[in-house]
Amino acid sequence: MAKVALTEEVAQKFKFMSGTESTSKFLVLARRGNIGLGIRVLGITDGAKLAKPGTSYIHARLRSAKLPSDVQDFYDSGNVVNIGSYSLEPDEAWPGVTFDKTTLSYSSTVVGVFAPGNLTPEQGLQTLDNIENGNYIDQLVSFVLATAPSEFHVVRKKDVEAFAWDSLAAGFAAYRHAVKKQEINQAAATEFAKQVEAAGGSAGFHAAQMKAVFTSLHGVHKYDGDAGDGGESDYSGNTP
Repeated sequence: MAKVALTEEVAQKFKFMSGTESTSKFLVLARRGNIGLGIRVLGITDGAKLAKPGTSYIHARLRSAKLPSDVQDFYDSGNVVNIGSYSLEPDEAWPGVTFDKTTLSYSSTVVGVFAPGNLTPEQGLQTLDNIENGNYIDQLVSFVLATAPSEFHVVRKKDVEAFAWDSLAAGFAAYRHAVKKQEINQAAATEFAKQVEAAGGSAGFHAAQMKAVFTSLHGVHKYDGDAGDGGESDYSGNTP
């Protein structure tokens, strides 16, 4: 299944509730009375950390909590007909969700799906391609929406998928950039070693030496100008 693009028109219709940290925002998926069920996509991590080597784990956090007043007012204004019960606690509103953390103000849990392949330099790019061309996001979103009765849904499935892809986009791009930069740096190091050997260990200015290296690589790799900034680590997504 191809990626679903998030359009500005759809994004403007989304309503969010805050997480424990002020910067964490959860897309409201369902509303039952004054309780909302939201999702925040966390990213992708190595499945080996979860005893599933050779896989990558696409995961998200679900949060049940009282809706912000402005979101509740939006729904009460007639935009959503079904309002449900106002007497439920966050962990009671969604019987289909198994929460692993419950406080006086919210309940939360992590959901995810395993995809074959890991994010090692050897497999990472192929793994991302497989995820983008597979149905893993569809599986994850379908599972999440099934935890809440459809009459309480306030977003469409395809819009949640678009939100999930948009949440992953920056991480995918950062990983691909890191791999590409690593390839450039490795090629430059190999070429530099060849030139040093050919020059018999001649001394010279580093800038001139590196210019010669990348000039020799021109047409094969285009230097992006930021090699030597300390490098980048493999993308593994946000931690829950």
